[in-house]
Amino acid sequence: MRPEIQKFVSEYFKTDDTSQPCFKLAQVPSTAQLVYAEDKTRGVRSRFPVVRMRNVYVLPGVPNLLEKAFLLLAKEYFVNPDSQFCCDEVYLWLDEVSAATALNQTVAECPSVTFGSYPVLYHSYYKTRITLEATDMAAVQAARARLTEALPSGTLVNYTPDPVTGAARRLEGMTQREEHVKEAVDIVNQCYDKYSPEEVCVCFNGGKDCTAVLHLAHTIQTGRHPGSRLRAVYIRESKPFPAMETFVEETRVRYDLDLYIIGGPMKAGLHAMKEHWPEVKACIMGTRQGDPYAELMRPFQPTDSDWPQLMRVNPILAWDYHQLWLFVRALTLSYCSLYDKGYTSLGSVDNTLPNPALQETIGDGTVTYRPAYELEDVTRERDGRIGRRRRGS
Repeated sequence: MRPEIQKFVSEYFKTDDTSQPCFKLAQVPSTAQLVYAEDKTRGVRSRFPVVRMRNVYVLPGVPNLLEKAFLLLAKEYFVNPDSQFCCDEVYLWLDEVSAATALNQTVAECPSVTFGSYPVLYHSYYKTRITLEATDMAAVQAARARLTEALPSGTLVNYTPDPVTGAARRLEGMTQREEHVKEAVDIVNQCYDKYSPEEVCVCFNGGKDCTAVLHLAHTIQTGRHPGSRLRAVYIRESKPFPAMETFVEETRVRYDLDLYIIGGPMKAGLHAMKEHWPEVKACIMGTRQGDPYAELMRPFQPTDSDWPQLMRVNPILAWDYHQLWLFVRALTLSYCSLYDKGYTSLGSVDNTLPNPALQETIGDGTVTYRPAYELEDVTRERDGRIGRRRRGS
């Protein structure tokens, strides 16, 4: 059993019992080499190694982790220095058929570039992904410029497939343009000025508000404390949407969260969280002043005396509905798919419906709903909730 992997497994699964199945991960041949992927742009090394036996690399089985490990290792271990391979991607808010004329024209004019066209159904940001590949980067760039020129205006999407890698740079750009984002970043930084990563968690239920807050906290914590894992608590509704459960798990993997899941209600859930993590002193939340019971909230607000003693940190308290969605979509953050189906405030299956303000009827009489970010009247954010005084997400 390799000691460094054994230590990681013990800390990750919170057990020292080496008879547990999880410790099979540490059973690696003594002749094997442990290779750690490194993100040199952030100066962060992966916490779990890839195992190498001569010219065989054993990558993680989880697709998301496999892709991250491969991309970080590729330039150092899987590159032929005598053969350069260049590629780029273009994302379109246009279906593949509608893009065909422009694409075919560009293919004919750029014979040294290989193109690929991949339609995507029900994506939050694009409908078609175009790939461009060649052995010469100048040829790829010229083909991209030609394709962009041939496409209808407004169809190109500025999409970032991995909003986590390089998040600090993109967030810094937003703070320079948007004062409310700068204020939110300042609040989260103040939180980490006072508390260590082990003393902070994010209250995360998969809703739009806490999705934005989680991204803020993760970007700032990992920037200040490279290699640390963000703690998050998911206090589950009695009957959660399956789509919400799926999104929470995808987010756990995407951000490598140390996620604690417990049933509600909120007060009991926080008590359980404090028993699980007694060292936690601050909880970063997605509360906004437009939410029920939030009128008197402040950016730093201790819990009431009869609640688990925590400092509630509310970085987006001053944001409105449109500012929230601008942040999420400008950074192309993943969010729960229900928001693209007319839901604007999410609770449980029993108390949440699509927002009637987004309802429309198409030509054949079919009723559909526009996505949440297209809601114009923000006072109607919770019109889809049954029992509207309940806190929305």
